[in-house]
Amino acid sequence: MPYQKHFAQSPAEWALYDVVVDSQGDGDFLTIGEALSAAPDDDSNYVIYLRSGIYSERLNITRPNVHLIGEQQQNTIIVGSCANGMLRHDGKIPGTYGSRTVNIDACGFSATSLTIKNAFDYEANFAKPADDPSKLTHTQAVALLIGEHGDKAQFKHVTLDSYHDTLYVSAGRSYFEQCTIMGTVDFIFGGGTALFWDCDIIARHRIGTTSAEPMGYVAAPCTAITQKFGLVFQHCRLTKEANVPANSYALGRPWHPTTQFDDGFYADPNTIGHCAYIDCEFDSHIAKWDKMSGRDIDGNPQWFYPHESRFIEANNQQHNTQRLVDEPYQISAKEVSEYTLAKIFSDWQPNLSIAQDLNITLHVHQPLMRFPIQFTVLDRVGNRAYFCSDEKGKIAASLSGLTLPLIIEAYDRSQELTVHTFVAHQPQLGSSIELSLVTEVLTQQLLGGQVDNILLHSTPPVISKSAWLQAHHQTFHALRELA
Repeated sequence: MPYQKHFAQSPAEWALYDVVVDSQGDGDFLTIGEALSAAPDDDSNYVIYLRSGIYSERLNITRPNVHLIGEQQQNTIIVGSCANGMLRHDGKIPGTYGSRTVNIDACGFSATSLTIKNAFDYEANFAKPADDPSKLTHTQAVALLIGEHGDKAQFKHVTLDSYHDTLYVSAGRSYFEQCTIMGTVDFIFGGGTALFWDCDIIARHRIGTTSAEPMGYVAAPCTAITQKFGLVFQHCRLTKEANVPANSYALGRPWHPTTQFDDGFYADPNTIGHCAYIDCEFDSHIAKWDKMSGRDIDGNPQWFYPHESRFIEANNQQHNTQRLVDEPYQISAKEVSEYTLAKIFSDWQPNLSIAQDLNITLHVHQPLMRFPIQFTVLDRVGNRAYFCSDEKGKIAASLSGLTLPLIIEAYDRSQELTVHTFVAHQPQLGSSIELSLVTEVLTQQLLGGQVDNILLHSTPPVISKSAWLQAHHQTFHALRELA
């Protein structure tokens, strides 16, 4: 039977979930921690769907291949409240590393459509009298940490919210696409390799600063001298809160962490920070790069300067007309061409989005339709793409950047006929997506007959793996009966 070929492909691990977490009790678990504890004791992909709500949890994710899918970016919030100088229950302080809300300490993690927040109240702490014993001096409050064993972590449509030290990329490789990251002092920092693509980097207002000092610093890399790439921003928008003045933020400063060596405890001379801004847009608050202090081998203050680091700017748009790009930070077009996904991440290809420059064939196999026909593609976060077929009902289309799952509709305008398919697998180069009676029945089965309504007013829902398999089973038997 010809329709059997449609059941051969396995569902995508990213777009179909294993369990549901709902803080109101309408799911498999009430907390994310409970869902993590129930994960299979292996390296298989484990997908957790989070319904909208506030999850007051501090997570330490040590299992490989955990994937979190939020219902809505702004309304699905994982929140903790901890800062560097707070006393823990054991009487110790957590330090910057331990202040995190979420720690990714394993390989292959992903998160989409959610917010991670550290709710430590920076401004309330600042307002306390100097003699208040509860006032903290060290206010670093990390929202997201890519830990020592973290690698190949990817985030899309994720908001990271804190004030001081929001995102700590301490190790490994991580990819952030269409994310929002907000903070004040060194709010994106660390020694890992991270690529920020099409992100909003929001500078917050910090009380207590004077006109003689920066209000904040966007980045503070501590990249090992043997490591080519550190913090790379491409096609990002560096914006600000309304009350942040012009010329008040530095693009970054070089962090040399105080490290224990055989001959003493001092600033690491082998961390020559790498940070690049390429094809970005800077609001008026961006001024310059800045220096950062550390301790030398004798314990004396030591300054590290931006021109001694690997700080780079290329092809950026600036709203601060007074700002000039100094020659040491400029690179040639040939050097810019080195900043590709493949070269930055070597043997790893992030795959939350459909790959760049991936052309596939959309094809209608429906005898009643008259060609050409119109294709509409709707992705998980509401993006749409439109294509028109040739006279045989085919079109070579690029779905680059779209987020799974997808609903694809083929529309015959002459007869007002439609056929749909629900796509939950990552297309491969040169592959074909066919729309037919089989895909129409399966899609209606999966979405409860609400396909037209979803296309008009909503986005494709996240489907469970069990629902996917059940719909395939029911569709197969229904069409077998028809055959």
